[in-house]
Amino acid sequence: MNRVASSTSPGARLTPDERRAELIDAVLRCIMRDGHLGLSVRTVCQEAGVSAGLLAHHFNGKEELIKEAYRKLTKDLFIQLLAILDEASEPVAQLRLYVDSFFRPPMLDKDYLKVWLGFWSLSQQKAEIATLRNEVNSKYVKILEQLITQSINRLDIPNVNARLAAFGLSALMDGLWLEWSLNPKSFSPEEANQICQCWVDSLIAGELKRIR
Repeated sequence: MNRVASSTSPGARLTPDERRAELIDAVLRCIMRDGHLGLSVRTVCQEAGVSAGLLAHHFNGKEELIKEAYRKLTKDLFIQLLAILDEASEPVAQLRLYVDSFFRPPMLDKDYLKVWLGFWSLSQQKAEIATLRNEVNSKYVKILEQLITQSINRLDIPNVNARLAAFGLSALMDGLWLEWSLNPKSFSPEEANQICQCWVDSLIAGELKRIR
């Protein structure tokens, strides 16, 4: 994940949408630098170079600002994922690309890790963030379920519960991603990708029939 740099010069006159975008980017930069515990209206305003009154004009408090920052981050990543899936037309190839995308930038960028873990922590404290997190996670699992369904239909693989298989693969990728993020010396991103690609191999070979 590239650092979220300000796209405007100090003192520039911005439209309301541009100002909102600048404040959202400032939230992401603050979390990258200080983590979510150091996030406050004051630090965001300092980062964006605006007054607290101006922030209040665009957002109904810190909670809304954090929620919109999370929404922007996940939307950007979702768009990138869809672009990656467009590189292939066959469902199995798309499934492999989905897995591969988890273990390369921006997903494995250290700045992204700080932001993602910050939002995860906030989801344990803030109901609105938790709801949004669940919506985002469901969207990703749904894509996996669709790719798995299309793959087993194309290959005529019987007796596989695509919904449960999608949750299983998603949990495997999340676990490996989190473990690598916390301890990069434990295994390489390539090895994590290989583990998950072996799961796809098992699906293709019809070895996941017990997932019913």
